[in-house]
Amino acid sequence: MKEIRTRVRDILTFRCCFEDGDEGDIISVIREKIRDIRRTSGMIPLNVTLPFLSNDDVIIWRSYEAGALEEFNLDEVVYRGGSGEEEIVTESVVIRGPFTIHARDFTGGNGENLAPPNNYTIVKIPGKNNDCLIDCFNYFCRESRDPRLVREAIGCNHDRALAPKWIPKLEEYFKINVCVVEDYHNRTNEYFSYGQDCDNKILYHGKHYSVVKDKLPTIEVDEHEDEKLDTFYYFFDYETVYDPYTYKLEPYSWAMVKYNNKREKMQEWFCTFDEEELARLLFLEANKHEKDNLILVGYNNSRFDNFFLLNLALKYELNIFKTLFVNNTILGMNIEGFNVKDLCRILNMPLRKA
Repeated sequence: MKEIRTRVRDILTFRCCFEDGDEGDIISVIREKIRDIRRTSGMIPLNVTLPFLSNDDVIIWRSYEAGALEEFNLDEVVYRGGSGEEEIVTESVVIRGPFTIHARDFTGGNGENLAPPNNYTIVKIPGKNNDCLIDCFNYFCRESRDPRLVREAIGCNHDRALAPKWIPKLEEYFKINVCVVEDYHNRTNEYFSYGQDCDNKILYHGKHYSVVKDKLPTIEVDEHEDEKLDTFYYFFDYETVYDPYTYKLEPYSWAMVKYNNKREKMQEWFCTFDEEELARLLFLEANKHEKDNLILVGYNNSRFDNFFLLNLALKYELNIFKTLFVNNTILGMNIEGFNVKDLCRILNMPLRKA
């Protein structure tokens, strides 16, 4: 299993493959790879992307939640097509080749030079190095147990930052229950990455664990504020070709055209064999229109182009927010300020009839 060192908001990609010595069925091998990532890295696997070979010899890439694959078999995880109708997954078979697992790094650090949270006030606990998670438990219990002794008691034999897998053991050791929330800008509902809402609340923010003091009130947004913003539409498309070695579709060219909200064509770009240029363009356009609404529009891209777009953002470390995976589709995401939309899901008709 090879780790691909591309990180966006603490998300890492692991490239895996079926080894010659792997025994058992495919789902058992996938589950073992997921467990390996948890054991060796302390990260939380998010989703698994697998290649399928259909009856007409077409390779299809499908993405599944890692948690669902640990609990159910592939034929029990329903894949839904663009029209909402269920598609029978057994019509295609998994290729015993390379596949990827995306995982999230939740390890804590010393919290130096952190930006203030968006939705919470926190208690500043004096601490150092990688003991912030233990410091939170000490605070809740009004104790000051030596972190070295705590690590020894829970069976942790290193002094690195603690991952979420140690939280249940810390709960058992300190005899309390905790919950972990994450900080998202302008999010009205709390997002719990561990446990359920309770008094002992920990905030994971910038690779650091902090004790939550209070939740800030939701800021009321001026309904007329958007009227001050301009809206720009970017229509994009990838062209792809099969890699002769991996049998995987790879993009070899892209094109994009820009319109304003008056339906006036402003600019167009196209490029072959240079994906870095697309990443640079998205970054520059996002900075140029920082206060404007940017809509990135494709056609049927939720089932195809969005995967290339997400890989591009991961590779060149563009900011990624609000990514919505549903089985093998990426229904929506925000890349560097661009809201990605699928015209096919809006029109629900072939492009030539639109």
